[in-house]
Amino acid sequence: MQFERGHMMSERKMICAFSSDSRELYKADVFRSINLPKGHVVHFRYKGKYVEDELLRKDVKWWEGKEAVIFFTKGNSLEKSDSKPENIAIRKATIVSFSYDLEKTDVCHLYMKLSDFCRASIPSSTQHTNQPNSKFLSELPLEKFDVVTWKDCIESVSDSFQGKVFTHIVGLKTHKAEDVSLKYDKGTKTSYYELVQGERYTMEMATGNPDVNSCKTELSRSSDEVNFHCITPIETTVQYDLKQIPLSVKKLDSRKAYSTINLCPVTTSIQYRKEETKEYREFSTQIEIRSRQSRTASVMFGFASALLVAGLGLGRVAVKDPISWLLGLVALGLVIVSASLLHHFFNKK
Repeated sequence: MQFERGHMMSERKMICAFSSDSRELYKADVFRSINLPKGHVVHFRYKGKYVEDELLRKDVKWWEGKEAVIFFTKGNSLEKSDSKPENIAIRKATIVSFSYDLEKTDVCHLYMKLSDFCRASIPSSTQHTNQPNSKFLSELPLEKFDVVTWKDCIESVSDSFQGKVFTHIVGLKTHKAEDVSLKYDKGTKTSYYELVQGERYTMEMATGNPDVNSCKTELSRSSDEVNFHCITPIETTVQYDLKQIPLSVKKLDSRKAYSTINLCPVTTSIQYRKEETKEYREFSTQIEIRSRQSRTASVMFGFASALLVAGLGLGRVAVKDPISWLLGLVALGLVIVSASLLHHFFNKK
């Protein structure tokens, strides 16, 4: 079911995936859910005791395609079981898969494809036994559902993430300004962008810094095949901004290669007259990049190689007695064209 911004949805039941502020690890799950692009798959983990009993009895196939809403549970306390936390809707999602490892770890694994940012509330009449602090993965009725902007979402939770900059990856574009679509690997259960080696791209990135703090965003990558053409760390001196980050992918000898782009919040301070940088690694946002050789380049290489073979073959025929100067010129032309193509497209000498 699709929803447009400003369109309220009547009450209906949806899967509610809660992540609280009781631990930094749980807060980081919410932080990444806000930062990652639409269509990216996120992975939430829950102990069996925190999942609604009725849901645990469902077959794993039942979960696939179910609509869900990610909630941030604010004010959740591990010490006080009677605390009354506030549940803030963050983002709508579609469940990709669910599994429950009862025997080994007693942990449920929930994979969700991110969709629109949203606002929703749980009716006050809903029983609390299936809500935090008792349960953190439940099927609950929701009311006042509305699609909102990324800025609206940040402002609803920013006081719980003070001192950090939100960095939302809007998407990637080719040098022709065409959108690069996200792909999903069912085997590894990861989302990734497939890029072509030797091509240039632009990463569109929105930054949110409501309290205009000194936090910056450090861009890094796991291998040298992906290069950023910007100054890092990226400083944000306004509350909200949209940045274009140029990046390129190197040509490699291998047909496929894998890399990871990492966006990490960092702060700098002066300690004993020396500048120190603190990285909030648990709040890092990662995007996988899989690069491949250009199919057009492969065809061009084959064509140039065929021209070379044809030119050499004609050359051998041309030098036989009697010598054919016409065939010799044709052979020379084929070799020259082949060498030019190989040098221009593949730097072969």
